[in-house]
This record gives sequence, C-alpha cells and structure tokens, in this order.
Amino acid sequence: MRKSSSDFLCGLAFLAVSIAFALQMGTLEGKSLIFPRTLAAVIALGGLWFMGKGLILRRLEKNPHPHGDPVAWKLVTIIAVVSMGYALLILWLGFFSATFLFVVTASLLLGDRARGLSCLLGVGVLYSLIFVALIWLVFVKLLSVPTPSGLLF
Repeated sequence: MRKSSSDFLCGLAFLAVSIAFALQMGTLEGKSLIFPRTLAAVIALGGLWFMGKGLILRRLEKNPHPHGDPVAWKLVTIIAVVSMGYALLILWLGFFSATFLFVVTASLLLGDRARGLSCLLGVGVLYSLIFVALIWLVFVKLLSVPTPSGLLF
C-alpha cells in the first residue's frame, strides 16, 4: 500500500473513532463534557490532517499500480477492531489504562520492526506513558475535568 493510501485510511479511522466518542457524549453536560469534546476534536483534527496529507502525497507519488493501489485490508480490519476494543475498554478499565494499552498496541501494529520487536515495544511503552501522563496532567490536574474511570485508574 502506498504511503498516501495508508495516511488517508488512517485519517478515516481517526474520524471514525472521533465520531464514536461524539455519539457517546449524549447524556453529558457542563464540566464533564469538556474532556470528551476536546478529545473528539483532537482526534478529528488528526484524522483530517492525515487525510489531507494522504491527498497531497497522492499527487506527488508515482503510481506503480496502474489500476489502483492494493489495500492492506487485513491491517485496516485489525486497526478498526482494536479501535472499537479501545472504546469498549474505556468503560471497563477507565480512560487512562485503556489509552495506555491502545497506544502500545497501535505502536506494535503500525511501527517499523526493523530494529526489533523489543525496541518497538520499549518505544511504544515510553511514548504511551508520556502521552497518558500529559493528558492526565492537563485535564485532571490543571483543568479539574473528570475523566472516565474504571477498574484500574
């Protein structure tokens, strides 16, 4: 799959996750709406960014396949299933634990395995810890916004 196609599909997946979050906000109001609205907006912006990037790259790339790009449907399906699992895990594990697991899993699925799986796992865990800590610091500590809690956190 060409880079432009994978970027565009990644953007579509981000938008789907953003829409799923937006649909779950129905009963929220006031201060409890700040975090999910911000999260959905950031994810949607990321999706639009990747879709735009994919469209721009499409014009710059040479097409080795005259009848279109082969799509890595297996990977697209896995990412979609993992994303839906993430949304369900938030309800059970809580936002921070589920986000940590999702980011690590996504880095293992999408990362470059040239340096080895253990290096990829280490980078994924480190990035996930930093990402979750920053979200916790901004929303819980600085803004005092409630986040979905669960079994672990």
